[in-house]
Amino acid sequence: ARGRSLELASPAHHALTGVPALSRDPLPDALRALAMLGVLLINIVGYPEAPTGALLGHAARNLVDSATQFVLASFVQGKAYPLLAMLFGMGLVWAGRGRLREQAQARFAQRQQRLLVLGVLHGTLLYFGDILTLYAISAWSLWSTVHARWTVVRGQLRRAVFWALLVVGAQILLAGFTRDATGLDVIRASLGRTQTLFDFVALNALVYATNTFFGLLLALPIVRLCMLSGLAAARLGCLTRRRWQAWREAAARRLFWPA
Repeated sequence: ARGRSLELASPAHHALTGVPALSRDPLPDALRALAMLGVLLINIVGYPEAPTGALLGHAARNLVDSATQFVLASFVQGKAYPLLAMLFGMGLVWAGRGRLREQAQARFAQRQQRLLVLGVLHGTLLYFGDILTLYAISAWSLWSTVHARWTVVRGQLRRAVFWALLVVGAQILLAGFTRDATGLDVIRASLGRTQTLFDFVALNALVYATNTFFGLLLALPIVRLCMLSGLAAARLGCLTRRRWQAWREAAARRLFWPA
């Protein structure tokens, strides 16, 4: 999903392809790079315990461990994944700009089909924590909203907030009910202990399928809300248009520490 501004960059490109070439805007790209660094850090910390261990590494043994995991959860994991999903939603709008509706629909379908195939292959064969599958499914649910009237987008946002809050409440309840189970003496499988490539793929694919199932139940509404927020931001040009520059600077000053 490429971040683009509204400025025409190359009349020659337009003449050759029929599609206006749009210059890239640095802010969405910088935010995407920041989000990817956060995702990479969380994956590095948790991978030695993969795929059934703690996401943030070993269980906390002292106050320093607890403080470190709190910082990672709050300021890295809790920011990187939502920001990446929001930028993905913005990309759904940017990818169709400068194209006729039929062209935009065909491009959208092609991109999401390829993303879904890539996600399934990636999650099955390489990394159980694949997020591309969830992104592709979330994006399909937003296709009709990309070109909808602004009133429709606002209504979708309100409903998405409701469902996301409902899912968060369900996650909190589940965490409370399953807290005692974490102390059980359970033999946890680890990708690092697999003996053959087949064992690795089998364990990785099993956890990927399980994560995908529960992700659709407990994460899809949250991811969809983040994508829908990005879609609305792209429609308004919040990160790209100059008229929002003063608002962006004011929001950054006032909301930096609370965020």
